[in-house]
Amino acid sequence: MAWIEKISVSKKNPKHFDLHLKDDEGEKVLSVSEESLVKFRLHKGKEISGLDVEEILYFEEINRALSRALKALARRMRTEKEIRDDLSAAGFAEGIVRETLSRLQEKRYIDDGQFAEAFVTEQMRGKDKGPEWIRMALKEKGVKDEIIRSALARYTPEEQLKKAKELCEKLAAKKKNLSVLQLKIHLKETLLRKGFERSVCDRAVAETDFTGLQLQEDEALEHAGEKAWFKYRSLPEKEREIKVKQYLYRKGFPLEKIEKFLQRKKEE
Repeated sequence: MAWIEKISVSKKNPKHFDLHLKDDEGEKVLSVSEESLVKFRLHKGKEISGLDVEEILYFEEINRALSRALKALARRMRTEKEIRDDLSAAGFAEGIVRETLSRLQEKRYIDDGQFAEAFVTEQMRGKDKGPEWIRMALKEKGVKDEIIRSALARYTPEEQLKKAKELCEKLAAKKKNLSVLQLKIHLKETLLRKGFERSVCDRAVAETDFTGLQLQEDEALEHAGEKAWFKYRSLPEKEREIKVKQYLYRKGFPLEKIEKFLQRKKEE
């Protein structure tokens, strides 16, 4: 049995106190928080057993883990897995991690259901991701499949189509050097990468108005055509025409417009 010979402010951490414990074997120092002083009624002269010390150390470790978790949660919402991974990486024992998670869940500081719903809402409103991307992101964060399905239910087919069409319009405005065919392919591929279902991708592209892009396509063809015409300038005329035609056709430009471009170049 040891007793507290002295209590002083810790030099390493001003918010902690050093308990100077003394027994028949000598003296040792135990650093504790103010919460421990109050909870365990620690004061000079109090006798402390080995079990008391273990209980105090356990309480301190739980408090450290809780403090770390709450700081992380103050920055943004996190899943149970994210908190678990962070505490484990910080070196906390599995028992401490489990107890910390249990206390956080009890106070609803972590709730994977709420996290998933908030995450889906955020992606629907301010981001450009489809349901498959969201599902994979939540999966990586450790959210269970049934919770993901429930949260994604709010991302209705109508909402998906609306978001996909908005993306099509935004992307189409940036890709001015593509043919309409190339642009449609690019839009579908982009939407698929962002996690939209293929049926939604097809419908969004089909319902996008490309009327205003026809003039842009003519300009893009002119730009690409002139580039190719110069590139193959050293070839015989007939071979040059074939190479330019193949180049522009691979770019997705309509054959009729390619023929008109080549006819004009021959007449120059």
